[in-house]
Amino acid sequence: NLQDSNQEETGGGGGGNGGPGGGGGNTYATNLSLGGFGGAAVPATPARLVMGGGGGAGGNNSAAGDSRGGAGGAIAIIRAGSVSNSGTIISGGGVGSAPSDDSKNNGGGGGGAGGAGLFSSLSGGLGNLTVQARGGKGGNAGSGPDSRGPGGSGGGGVILVSATPNVLSSAAGGASGSTASDAYGSTLGAGGAGTIGVG
Repeated sequence: NLQDSNQEETGGGGGGNGGPGGGGGNTYATNLSLGGFGGAAVPATPARLVMGGGGGAGGNNSAAGDSRGGAGGAIAIIRAGSVSNSGTIISGGGVGSAPSDDSKNNGGGGGGAGGAGLFSSLSGGLGNLTVQARGGKGGNAGSGPDSRGPGGSGGGGVILVSATPNVLSSAAGGASGSTASDAYGSTLGAGGAGTIGVG
């Protein structure tokens, strides 16, 4: 966060992967857009997959707890001759944390980005496979009157599959953090990437 001193409690930026992360919320006293930057999107191919980026920490000098960013999602690679039965694979980003003193919960952490999944079957479909690589939610900035600087959300992850998966599959970006009344400058991470027809 772009601060000369730790007195403005901005939000941490969300991590990036298939989609970029959202920006952290504004400064407390001056309402300036100086929160943490969201992580950049990473172009994905079957030969180049990365884990979701972790969210950035929020600024905090008023509460007892911490403002850590959420962890990024993992990588899952499965290549099979065929797929039977049904299942769900989850590689979502973690939620950004917020300080434990709810009356002055300044500086929420950014959400982690969704991870990456590569799923390929030589025969048959993947209609019974659900893949979740969503970005994590930004940390809230509490409900007290002095709360500011919620965390930006994590960007969506990457899903590469040989055939169309279950309709519940998603690489959407997460929800941004908020104060008691609004997002106060924190922004949403963008949706991730998905490709059907990967061998």
